Amino acid sequence: MNHVLEQAGVEAVAQPAKLTLCLDGFRCRVTSNSDALIETLRSYFQSLVSFEDHPPHVTIEAVDCAPVLDDLNWQDWPREPGKTGRKEAYIDLEQGRIVRKVKTGLILYQTNDRKMAIGPCLANPNQVINFVNICYMNALEHRDFLICHAAGCHYQGRTMAFAALSGGGKSTLMLQCLHDPDMDFLTNDRLLIKQQGEQVIAAGVPKLPRVNPGTLLHNPALRSLLPADRQAELAAMPTEALWELEEKYDVDIDAAYGKHRIQLNGALSGVMILNWDRDSVEPTHIEAVNLKTHQGLLDALMKSSGPLYISPEGRPRAADTSVDPDEYLRTLGSTPIFEVTGRVDFEQASAFAIQHLKGAS
Repeated sequence: MNHVLEQAGVEAVAQPAKLTLCLDGFRCRVTSNSDALIETLRSYFQSLVSFEDHPPHVTIEAVDCAPVLDDLNWQDWPREPGKTGRKEAYIDLEQGRIVRKVKTGLILYQTNDRKMAIGPCLANPNQVINFVNICYMNALEHRDFLICHAAGCHYQGRTMAFAALSGGGKSTLMLQCLHDPDMDFLTNDRLLIKQQGEQVIAAGVPKLPRVNPGTLLHNPALRSLLPADRQAELAAMPTEALWELEEKYDVDIDAAYGKHRIQLNGALSGVMILNWDRDSVEPTHIEAVNLKTHQGLLDALMKSSGPLYISPEGRPRAADTSVDPDEYLRTLGSTPIFEVTGRVDFEQASAFAIQHLKGAS
């Protein structure tokens, strides 16, 4: 494995800059040769920065340099159904895996005892941020948590999850709920769940929401993230075009909604699966359903680990590994599940979620 790092020419690069994060007891240290990268991470994870001198569970070495290793025999990681284009490629090692981000050339090197981000890290800090979160998710998976493709909000120790197929509005709905000052942000796109005693624990991932401009335009707390001239341009666009526009913006939860509005876990009180249709003229309808008799809804909720999962023994997960619906059915067996159909109505859906969370015992 060391010959890969030798070929990349990064073994002797000093990494004096460092930052330690604490994610619900999981300590992740990032070291780097780039002070600017560490400061970017410090700003992004500001509420999770740790100043205690405890040993980290994981250290990520982020070496900022030009792209390397692009001439290796990479295999493309298969995309999810409905998505096209090359996103990630990989090479399996004796005990671990290296993953190359095709668009940027950034390399993520992962073994059981070493994690590295190598390449244009400063130009692509989101990919380093994602690597931090992947290491946290790996630690949760080692504790038998399941990954859900869901957003979530939090109220006094309880959480509501929002699942949908890509582009279905789960992030917009979660942000709509945050208009209520009693509600907190839990997660935007990945939620991990585990049965623990008589309740299901839901763990969020501290990745700030990345949303399309239509979400910002119609949310008073977020509209100012758009320049005034861009607001006018977007307001003149047809609704369908706004839905389809791929132009992502990060939402700083602290700046938009106030300090101390981010939580990392809570008891799962319900799951809303958004099966609505933006072309529908039918009223929005929210109904409790049994997942065992509506297993098709699981497609919106289940999520595989992706190429950067690694087992406690250092084994990566094969590209053709599928998730097991029965595990989700067992874990969510006593959790209220709600299907949302009809036309898209974020105000009605958020009112239902808030009322359910505040009324849950």
